[in-house]
Amino acid sequence: MLSYIVNNHSRLKADMTRKAVDHLRRIASALLMVSALVAGSVDLRGASGDELPIRTTTLPTASVPVAVGVTPSAVAVTTTAVTSSAGASTTGTPSIGPALAASPTYALATETPKKVATAVPAYASASPTMSVATVSATPSAQSSPVALRARSSLVRAASATFESTFVSISAGTSHTCAVSSIGEGWCWGDNTTGQLGDGTTTTRFSPVAVALPAGETSWAALSAGYQHTCGVAIRGVAISGVAISGTAYCWGANTYGQLGDATTTSKLTPTPVNRGISWATVVAGVRHTCGLDTVGTAYCWGDNSSYALGDGTTVRSTSPNAVKTTGLGSSAFTHISVGQYHTCARSTATATFCWGFNGSGQLGYGTNGSDSNLHTVSTSDPLGSVTTGVEHSCGVVSTASPSYMVCWGANSDGQLGNSTTSSQLSPARVSGERNWRSVSSSNKTTCGIDKTDIGYCWGSGGYGQIGDGATQNRSAPTALLTSLKWAQLSAGGSHTCGITLTGKAYCWGSNSSGQIGDGSSVARQLLPVIIPADPGISSITRGASNARVGTTSASPTFVVSFSRSVSGVATSNFKIVTGSGVSGTPVVSSVSPGSTASTSHTVTVSLAGVSASGGSTSTIGLALASVSGIVDTGGNQVASASLSVTSETYLLDTVAPSITSGIRASGADERTAGTTEAVFTVTT
Repeated sequence: MLSYIVNNHSRLKADMTRKAVDHLRRIASALLMVSALVAGSVDLRGASGDELPIRTTTLPTASVPVAVGVTPSAVAVTTTAVTSSAGASTTGTPSIGPALAASPTYALATETPKKVATAVPAYASASPTMSVATVSATPSAQSSPVALRARSSLVRAASATFESTFVSISAGTSHTCAVSSIGEGWCWGDNTTGQLGDGTTTTRFSPVAVALPAGETSWAALSAGYQHTCGVAIRGVAISGVAISGTAYCWGANTYGQLGDATTTSKLTPTPVNRGISWATVVAGVRHTCGLDTVGTAYCWGDNSSYALGDGTTVRSTSPNAVKTTGLGSSAFTHISVGQYHTCARSTATATFCWGFNGSGQLGYGTNGSDSNLHTVSTSDPLGSVTTGVEHSCGVVSTASPSYMVCWGANSDGQLGNSTTSSQLSPARVSGERNWRSVSSSNKTTCGIDKTDIGYCWGSGGYGQIGDGATQNRSAPTALLTSLKWAQLSAGGSHTCGITLTGKAYCWGSNSSGQIGDGSSVARQLLPVIIPADPGISSITRGASNARVGTTSASPTFVVSFSRSVSGVATSNFKIVTGSGVSGTPVVSSVSPGSTASTSHTVTVSLAGVSASGGSTSTIGLALASVSGIVDTGGNQVASASLSVTSETYLLDTVAPSITSGIRASGADERTAGTTEAVFTVTT
């Protein structure tokens, strides 16, 4: 039919009205689009599903994905039947999955978008059997390439480097973990039991990537405990405000079965939690772990010597056991938090329950006795959230105006924030009217954020974890000594971390195991220190104090200073920048220490065959030509922004100096006694 319309277009045009001809043209256009779809890949640049221009490149063995719609922020694609050359086929709603061989890519662009969406990152390799989910592209002058993937994991390319913005952070006892804005997991600090998840037991002073299990595409959340870490991985990227449904993984120490994999063997990489449950959240504690499935059912596993698992026994479990909720009025929870030997959770019925060890009143029901029951926290107003420390707990009453915070349990260091150091068996109001938004507790420190995004901490401060520039305990909320606005704060063992509203990560306090993550081994940081996106060059200075060098025998040096220790620095990473008065080609002859990790590297330049005309244009400087191969101890490559760093320059001399004058020193008498020193001023 297509060929008939094309070949007989003139006769049809003569016989029909203009309106009919236009109608047939639209039919022909539609058939051309179908023909192009059968022929291969599609360039999705139209404003709606029936206006997509088609580009033909390859011939599949059967039907291909059909575009069903384009919106200003997303492109939806479905398949009716996609058959590989081997005869395997798939139908139904497709989803993003893993990678086998490179697939064609779609270039997505938008017109008059209503909002900016996060660009979908490119990953390594893909499968020829393509199944596609809804994706979005950042509107820009150029399109955003998106590689289609199929069935198992999307593996980031080996060259991937540290992502600079974050959506969540978790401070453990001596290590820290965070999730980037594109779903990458990063951990740093103590790694003696493999809790960083990088397959080693090497302590890291800057972030290293957490291994992503096969079949998963990103981390939705990570939780750092004492010597183990847990997280929820998903197939896709977590979207703010959308409920998480994924697979739980744990790694690190497993003496008490806290990894939940039905063993007590420690693991160096993420290991699936037993039972095949779809998880919304998982929280790592000291010796036990708890989580909520997608319908709010609470599970716990690990040490149970103090009833911390909430199953009515003191028998430890190496697999998730459901928390017994008989008689509670609700079997579902919205929040759960794990302390040292106790657990607290908020139910969907707005009541908050705690269970486990109660030696300091951390269960919050008016006594300090421990038993096998789940106890209702005694509050006059329902808590919107709850958090647990080692032996204290806190929560925010978000329904009040202004919202207020209460804490209960141990208070030796002022961690309850009520301006005392007396323990409380029932919730006590935190000092001050600050309209609280969130709270985080761990060890003997508590931190919170008010609704103006100002951060506060109180309790133990001996390592600077309060963030006020001091090392003193505080018994009332103390503002962080910074103007930063906070989205999240996480109190750790003896350090604290947070994420700003712009997605930048900061940590402060103890750095004994590198848990601050700034690449340094400074014992402690009293103020928030940013976790840098990538190591970078701080400065390039002359290696000699004299800015003038001769061209005949001199070998000028430059000192290249990095923001943290890096290795792999080679001569090929640098280029010489010369003024117009320089002839010949100066070359970088050596770099020291180069392959050895250091914050400072000396670069030597050879001037063999180089001459200069003299004057201000006879200069040489140094700059980076490439960042390839330069990495910090965590394997993070130097930021490309370092390519723009300029150095101090040398001025090349080509003429031997001569004396232009020799006179008596200023003010000296032309007559001098034989015992008096004669002084002359010589000008060259």
